Amino acid sequence: MDSATLKMFLAQQQEAHKEQLLFLQQQQEKLLETILKKIGTQSDHTNTINSLNGRISTFIYNSEDGETFDRWYGRYENVIKVDGAQLDDASKARFLVTKLDKHEAEQFRNHILPKMPAEVNFRRDGVLNNSKDT
Repeated sequence: MDSATLKMFLAQQQEAHKEQLLFLQQQQEKLLETILKKIGTQSDHTNTINSLNGRISTFIYNSEDGETFDRWYGRYENVIKVDGAQLDDASKARFLVTKLDKHEAEQFRNHILPKMPAEVNFRRDGVLNNSKDT
């Protein structure tokens, strides 16, 4: 192989290597962008849940005072719908379960068996329908 052919071969290899590095760099940038978006969304959800948590009291059933789940939820429904609008139904359901007092949470878990609270849909078969008996 003469010198000119070798130089041409090395130039082609160098160009192919540059293209490969550029492609890998673009892939890494896309991956980083996706990760940062996901982190931002999780942070937003955490902030929303923390905000809701500070504004909504724990539900404790008290028949003498008429403190039923319907009454409690009615007091906070607008806060959950408006301020928690960016949360999906599963996140809302998990949040509401955390706002049940120990006894009420246990009753709810027993009521939805064999499902776990995280498997219950917020509207369709979820917290709102299943907790009304509490």
